[in-house]
Amino acid sequence: MRTVKKNKTEYINEITNFSKKLDGMFIDDAGFKSIKCPSYFTSLAPSQEGDVKHCFVSMRQPEELIPLFDSLLESTTEISMDWRMDLGDWTTYRRIKGSDQEFSLNLSAPGLSETMRADPMVNKYKTVGRFFIGYEPKK
Repeated sequence: MRTVKKNKTEYINEITNFSKKLDGMFIDDAGFKSIKCPSYFTSLAPSQEGDVKHCFVSMRQPEELIPLFDSLLESTTEISMDWRMDLGDWTTYRRIKGSDQEFSLNLSAPGLSETMRADPMVNKYKTVGRFFIGYEPKK
């Protein structure tokens, strides 16, 4: 892959545009409902200008959604790390095709976490999905 140097504005525009594609995939194709990310997710990593964090909820189980996301993401991303289960979270890392920009996608079952079980915004759903695109251009 040939890397083209981009300035900060170009990176942020790329991240923003790709996050809109992901939003469409989550909402239109996977039937997620967009929600404001709960503080227990947004506090996991310090934010900086350009970071994109989005959260969603679904009535479908995480394991049902993994093959769907694999198929939806195949044309626009390359796998950096395939799906892994760790402490109740399914996680994958992807790279946007034609770019150095990577992002993470996590799927969690709210019933596995005491914090999520107590949160009325997510506890009635079977999956909480979130993606994080960090502003980390390669030097």
